[in-house]
Amino acid sequence: MEAWRENLEKYFNGGIKLFEEDYKITCKCRYRKNGKWILAKIDMEHGIIYSRKGKVLRRCN
Repeated sequence: MEAWRENLEKYFNGGIKLFEEDYKITCKCRYRKNGKWILAKIDMEHGIIYSRKGKVLRRCN
């Protein structure tokens, strides 16, 4: 096969990544911490709440 087609198959099978980091599917939310509302993101797959800067605010089970 041609080289471009082999690379395309590796990409679809998960062998090659376009970016160095895996991006998470997150939902925007407002999280209350110490009596203040903070803009946050929820990672539904892993159950983690992140601040807008990427700091972990809470881990849920």
